[in-house]
Amino acid sequence: MAGIPSQKYREEVGAFIILRDGADIQESDVRDFCKDKISRYKIPKYVFFIDEFPMTGSGKIQKFKLKDLGVKLCAEQGIEII
Repeated sequence: MAGIPSQKYREEVGAFIILRDGADIQESDVRDFCKDKISRYKIPKYVFFIDEFPMTGSGKIQKFKLKDLGVKLCAEQGIEII
C-alpha cells in the first residue's frame, strides 16, 4: 500500500499487488474482499498489478517509488487523479 496524491483528500490508498503464476484477479475483487473487513476509507481506490516491488539494498520496499509508479500507471491507463 502507498499513498497516491489526491487534490481532494491529499492522498488516496493505492494497493500494489504481485500476482502468482496463473492467478486471475480483478481490481473489483480486491475491493470486494476488503469491503467488510476494513473501514471504508481504507479500501484502496487504486489497485495496480506489478511484477516486482522497488527495493532498497537492504531488502525493504521503497514506498516513495511506489507512489511515483502509481502516478505513472494512472497516467498510462488514463485514470484521472481527483
